[in-house]
Formats: sequence, structure tokens, C-alpha cells
Amino acid sequence: MVDPREAPHFSTLEVPVWTRNAALSLVVLALALAPAASSAQHVTLSPERSCYGARQVISLTGHGFTPDGDVSLSIEGQQVGMGIADYDGVFSATMRAPAIPFAVVSLRFTATDQTYRLNRATATVRLASLGVVVTPRTGDPSRTRRIRARGFFGGDVLYAHVRRGDRTRDVRLGALGGPCRSLDVRRRLFPPGVDTGRYTLRFDTNPDSSARAGRNVTYAVTIARARRASAASATGVREGWRLMTP
Repeated sequence: MVDPREAPHFSTLEVPVWTRNAALSLVVLALALAPAASSAQHVTLSPERSCYGARQVISLTGHGFTPDGDVSLSIEGQQVGMGIADYDGVFSATMRAPAIPFAVVSLRFTATDQTYRLNRATATVRLASLGVVVTPRTGDPSRTRRIRARGFFGGDVLYAHVRRGDRTRDVRLGALGGPCRSLDVRRRLFPPGVDTGRYTLRFDTNPDSSARAGRNVTYAVTIARARRASAASATGVREGWRLMTP
């Protein structure tokens, strides 16, 4: 790389006419090769993953910033910290993901080179709260249900554990997938002719209900007999679901 201060100096009074075009070409070449202190560079910002759960560590790495220069980090336009790039122009930042009151939200991170502020890079990560939605929650308890789950970062397979008293029925729901560790399946949670009473239904990534639960979603389910309004006065079954833990 040529320093502009060391580039040849040409004077039209001293250079013969027949060499002026060549001299001009050398000047243009020297200026083109000189480092431009005020030009934008290619900078990048990359998250370790694209989706995180509450209290997980979000890791970001930036490349192409001014070596040994300051870099600011902001979230949705609000500055949250300042760091220093290393001698290769690389910097890293970490923070804990906050708990959110929504299913999934997106956060836009921006890293700005403080030496030349047009050098900036952005990255978007998603935050997923732990949750399970079961539908329907009324009608025959033994019917097939749609189960939508998200935010189970602690394992690869989701299970449902149906417990009443000292009896437990473990149901394998399926493999979790995608960046936010989600699942959308249809399964039967209660067998035909299920007894009335109060059940605890826990969703987690443990195949055995006796294992340590870890992160889980738990419902209290009450199954009761109900008399339906019909000519035959047939006896039916109804359910009551109550979310216990998110």
C-alpha cells in the first residue's frame, strides 16, 4: 500500500511535454493505491444463533472495524454499550436475553465504528418465550389435539407427562426444530374412556417424568362428567384447563 505522502511529486514546469501523460498516470495510480481514511469499509455483525430464550447469552461478533478503535453497540437505535476492536478489527459483545411477554420478538443490533461512523453493520436476532398452546381445550378429552410449542432450548424432543396421583403417562410429541426450538403436531393426550378427576399435564424435554423437569410448561386439567341437553339425556365428559407455569 502506497502512502500518499511518499507518492512522487510532479511539476509541470520540470517534466517534459512528452512525459506529462505518463506522469499524470503515475499520480492517479498512487492516489488510487493510497489508503482512504474517510471511505466506508465492509463491516459485518454476526450473532452466534438467530434465536434465544430468556436469560440465555446473546453472542455477537463484528469484523472489519478500525483496528484498536472504539465500537458502539445499540439495540433498536438505543446505545447499550461500547467496546474496542482488536488489532484485526474484530470485536465481540455478549448480553443476557431478557424475558418477554410475547411469543416471539425480533431485536435489531447495530455496531458503529467510532473512528468513521459510516462503517456500521446490523444483525437481527429473535427472542422466544417458553410456551405451549393446546387446542381444543373442550369436548371429549380423548380427541386428537393440536400442540404448538416454542422456546424449549434444553433438548431435542418434546414430551407430555400426564399425571394423576401416582400414575403417569408419558407421551412423545416429536422432535423440536428451527432456531427457536419449536414444534407443531397433533397428538392424543388422554386415552378413550379416561377417568374423571384432576390431572397435571407437564411439557418438557425429559423422556421420563421422574427426571428433573427443568424448563417446562404445566397445565392443571380437570375432567368431569357433564349432562348434555339431548333427547336421550346422554352423559358426556368436559374438561377445564388452567395454565400453571409458563
